[in-house]
Amino acid sequence: MPLRKKQNCSPTVGGIARNICRLFERAKVVIRNDIEVSIDPISDPYNFIDAIRAAYSIRAFEVTFSRSNPFDADEFFQKPMEKYLDAANGEKGKTNISGVNLDSETLVDVTKSVAATGNDAKVVLKIREGVRYSTKRLRDNPAHFAIEEGDFTPAVALTEARETYTYVRGESNVVD
Repeated sequence: MPLRKKQNCSPTVGGIARNICRLFERAKVVIRNDIEVSIDPISDPYNFIDAIRAAYSIRAFEVTFSRSNPFDADEFFQKPMEKYLDAANGEKGKTNISGVNLDSETLVDVTKSVAATGNDAKVVLKIREGVRYSTKRLRDNPAHFAIEEGDFTPAVALTEARETYTYVRGESNVVD
């Protein structure tokens, strides 16, 4: 059996998402029906959430959001912001809140929704009294899964992707 040259998709998750998006955009059904394709990497929010929960003080929290994706959006934050963005005919938006000590559990709930929609969050926090505030970003930790080459099938990949997404949404605590 002749060796096949492996094509590089991209060294980054953002590049992979862009390449997959371009692939879908060239599909006849997408072109024929004038479908807009949007694919963003999904971040694993749990290190970010742990930092929020462990923070001594949280001074600022910023999230980005994009147009409607109804099955991902939470009722509290995402849906109202997406409606606002749609009404303004915008593509992306950003919300920033600040205060002396923001409520960490509210920020955790928004973080899970933002991560599942492929958007980003940034928090300015102090890990303990007497140290400076630092900034942490959600997008710095992409969600991922691995499949052994011999075990790969489209069905296995789809199952793993769904399980990883469920984990990111906070609907399951099971992770390998």
